[in-house]
Amino acid sequence: MNLQQAREFCAKAHGAQTYGSYPYSFHLAMVERVATSFGFANDTSILKAIWGHDVLEDTATTKEDLLAAGFSSYEVALIVAVTDGQEDTRQAKKLTVYGKICQQPDSIIIKLCDRIANLTMNMVEGNLKKYYRYRAEQADFENRCKSCLANDTRIRAMWRKVEYLLSDSGLNKLYHSSIDDCFNCLDD
Repeated sequence: MNLQQAREFCAKAHGAQTYGSYPYSFHLAMVERVATSFGFANDTSILKAIWGHDVLEDTATTKEDLLAAGFSSYEVALIVAVTDGQEDTRQAKKLTVYGKICQQPDSIIIKLCDRIANLTMNMVEGNLKKYYRYRAEQADFENRCKSCLANDTRIRAMWRKVEYLLSDSGLNKLYHSSIDDCFNCLDD
């Protein structure tokens, strides 16, 4: 399976699901754009896992479906690592994910790209409830996952981007800005 086939498979799996007022593929493309802006443009497995990062959590798609479609076992492992579990609370779900990320360190790339895209979009759309939820969760996320690939300068840059987006200056810059500003921020 090549990257374009992975994009098509995941967009089809998400069907009519939306991301705010956009088709869900808009979000997946945003997350891919974050990855490419941080130097992962040539890592096809990371990009394919980015397109699949919500498919197990939000659709009827299974790990077996991903493997049968042509995702590699490594790509599926990345997707599984960032997929929320079945726990009762959001906090418990996140703790499970953080543990899986530590066992599959490359998955921090997908998680950080997703977090950057989500924070940016939450600010642009004025969704402060989600924004402040991420802000409240940040210390635990960092404490449990910041050591993953800590020597990779691209990962350190991604953590700095998340910290900036969660800062008052980041919020003031992007709150209710345009969608073009959103994409420009992803490339900064």
